[in-house]
Amino acid sequence: MKILVTGAAGQLGHVVCATLLGAGHEVVGVDQRYRPDLGVRLQVVDLLDDKVAYRLLEGCEAVVHLANLTGQLARPLAHQVLNENVAMNGNVFRPALELGVRRFVFASSIQVILSSDDRLGSSTPPPPYLPLDGAVPRRPLTNTYALSKELGERLLEVTAEYKNDIACTALRFPFLIGERTGRWIRRRRWRREHTAFDELLYLTVPDAACLIQAAVERQKPGYHCYFPAQTYQVSGWSTRKMADEFCPNTPHRLAADSLDGFADLREIHDALGWKPANPPYVIELE
Repeated sequence: MKILVTGAAGQLGHVVCATLLGAGHEVVGVDQRYRPDLGVRLQVVDLLDDKVAYRLLEGCEAVVHLANLTGQLARPLAHQVLNENVAMNGNVFRPALELGVRRFVFASSIQVILSSDDRLGSSTPPPPYLPLDGAVPRRPLTNTYALSKELGERLLEVTAEYKNDIACTALRFPFLIGERTGRWIRRRRWRREHTAFDELLYLTVPDAACLIQAAVERQKPGYHCYFPAQTYQVSGWSTRKMADEFCPNTPHRLAADSLDGFADLREIHDALGWKPANPPYVIELE
């Protein structure tokens, strides 16, 4: 399968390219910056140009869209994050649809469902229920990065409604842990008063890349939204104790004894055969 990967030079993108290439796919990488060690043909382009994706998508059967401005830019450049992310999403999805691409995978974000406001001092709201899944309603508040991801999800949803033979997958990624970040996690001092609920959710970059591969290869037609997250395990604590400590007033969708994390991965496994390859990180909470 010929696959276009946008954001190919990024932390997740370069691993996605290697994973898809290793699975025997033909990969075309796109980014605003060059990376010599990518291992696939890389096109250095600006996706704010509404014409450029047409030539890149010729002959492609799938698109993995990872290229967006990140949430770290949201406060000083809120309007830029919203405007440019929405433009990039449209400039990739619309040409792909016109050129007959039938498989779409979009990197959305946990912030669509658990975002703080752009305003200083705003904290992340509690989750609506536990364990979380892809059916959690969107509520990006005033967070413009989250709003741009919400609109990307909605664009995919409309695309799937327009063409019922298209498979569209939105993945609401939590904090992604690469090799360097993993070393930092092991050294970090975790303090209860400085730890929010959403900081306990994560996914490793290799697991995220394998999930993207599974979505590209196995997803059925229609719109699908997943929340692929693992939960740090606190040494000496059960998941129920963690839930009572961090989300004391949150209703549980499963029996207390069956909670094994703050995210329910059963739907993803049933649909795509995917689950994280490694056991959860264990942390010490002071």
